[in-house]
Amino acid sequence: MMKLYGSIKILFKSIKSTFLINLAYFLILPLGLAFFMGMIEEKLYENPIKTDPVPITIVDNDKSTYSAYFKDFCKNNLSEIVKIEKNRDNSDLQVTIPKGYEKHILNKTQTNIEIKELSSINSTALIQNLFDNYHESIYLSSIENNLNKDNIEEIFNKSSLNTQLIDSNIKQNSYEFFAITMLGFLAIIFITNNVSANYLSDSNGFVKRNYSMPIGRIELLMHDIVTSTIYSFTFILLYAVFFRFLKISFTGNIVILISMIFAISLLISSFTLFLYNFFNKAIGQGIAYALMMAQVLFGGMLSGFSDFLDKFSNLNPCYIVTEMFTNYNVYNTFSSVSNYLYLCLIISVILIVITSLKVKYSWREI
Repeated sequence: MMKLYGSIKILFKSIKSTFLINLAYFLILPLGLAFFMGMIEEKLYENPIKTDPVPITIVDNDKSTYSAYFKDFCKNNLSEIVKIEKNRDNSDLQVTIPKGYEKHILNKTQTNIEIKELSSINSTALIQNLFDNYHESIYLSSIENNLNKDNIEEIFNKSSLNTQLIDSNIKQNSYEFFAITMLGFLAIIFITNNVSANYLSDSNGFVKRNYSMPIGRIELLMHDIVTSTIYSFTFILLYAVFFRFLKISFTGNIVILISMIFAISLLISSFTLFLYNFFNKAIGQGIAYALMMAQVLFGGMLSGFSDFLDKFSNLNPCYIVTEMFTNYNVYNTFSSVSNYLYLCLIISVILIVITSLKVKYSWREI
């Protein structure tokens, strides 16, 4: 542990001595690009649902306090999306509140709001999504505050049920989009920089001196993973906190945000060391720069400039990262990001295990 503590201490001394350079390279550059791209493409990312509200009819089979709150929620918080109609013939959707709706919520059991299409529209999925988020917020609030009829007013006035939940689903502006896009670009910058730094350490003999120390190669690899993860985590967190402070992006649950940043930092670290240990300098740096080029072309940085490139967005090397943070901004729930987060962690563990085996069983000149 003392050796690991020493490695972390040296890391922070290094960050301190080169802080201004790191700040410019890892923070100011992606921040500047995010704001620049957000500004020039602002018109393309205005509210994507600036259309007439979808007319809906609500059938209340429960006629309870909770069903009344749900109808008020639709009327007041979803006014930009839906319009409540009394006449079914004038509606595109029929929303049915089932009997026993209040009982299910008080008992914290699943309840289903039925949405029936009355015409050929494509807004059903979006509205169902918003209803699901609404009920998830009630469920989380009920756990935190022991929801019952005595404190119902307090619960339904909490900010988690306010319009911020809805706005995040329908108003992802250009600044928010490019904040996430540049986060993926920042991840690639870290990979490229760390790979180059490892090869430089190899060429100047620093790695050989490390191997001559009384420390196992696997233990040294673990130290590298920890320090590299902390290094990436520090600057990615600063990047996210900046946008969070300005209330542009990453404004959801802080615990989820930190968990995601840790996951991608570990992925960056494990992938970097995988490249370094499995490939020589020419191939390793070639792969890193190829990933950077792919990120520029397919990662959304040229979104709006080329419809052709937009069709290949799945080739974005940071696709998992951008999708995870997009879901976080839109839904602000752990369930919406958990699959991507677990995938990042699983890939990281696999890369660490493979790299550990390579380091342990391969011969290396000392």
